Amino acid sequence: MPSGSPTFDLVVATLGRVDEPRRLLDSLEDQTYRSFRVLVVDQNPDGRLESVLAGRPLEIVRVASEPGLARARNAALPLLSADVIAFPDDDCAYAPTLLERVGGRFEEDPAL
Repeated sequence: MPSGSPTFDLVVATLGRVDEPRRLLDSLEDQTYRSFRVLVVDQNPDGRLESVLAGRPLEIVRVASEPGLARARNAALPLLSADVIAFPDDDCAYAPTLLERVGGRFEEDPAL
């Protein structure tokens, strides 16, 4: 990893949910650390995530995938380019300083 502040790619696989991914994305909008993007792997056969993803001040990459967590992560794999890759569940929420704290740890100890 290069010296300095790391970049993050957050790979979020989702299927059959709307409220939970919305809450996660809301929490990501509140991050104090901004060097990240979100790869939303949409496993839904319909357009239910359109309103959840639209108009967000985040860098979001939407990826389509057949159902299955491994399939979803594999679908995102060719698009990953960040220093740090994370796989948040679609039903979690990040504290506002989470990425800042994790990024700080990587800056303090590049051997990580």
